[in-house]
Amino acid sequence: MTFCPHCGQPLLVRYGVKLTPKKAELLDAIERRAAGVALGTLAATLYAGAPTKRAHDRVKTQVCQINDLLAATDYRIVRRAGLYHLEGR
Repeated sequence: MTFCPHCGQPLLVRYGVKLTPKKAELLDAIERRAAGVALGTLAATLYAGAPTKRAHDRVKTQVCQINDLLAATDYRIVRRAGLYHLEGR
């Protein structure tokens, strides 16, 4: 297992990029739902107990950060019709 040199957090590999456990969990949740998954579902699952707006903002931020990491790959998280999907380019 690889660890972040700055914080020591484990890094998990998805699509050839290293992700923090929370980012990997988010990407896995989107990948499992081929039909797409709503922001509210992701927020409630990944940030249970957080205020709704904060949880939504966290998911959106994590998606942007994951997409930045995936930029060198053939994959990207997209939002269509209110649902997040993992797409290959």
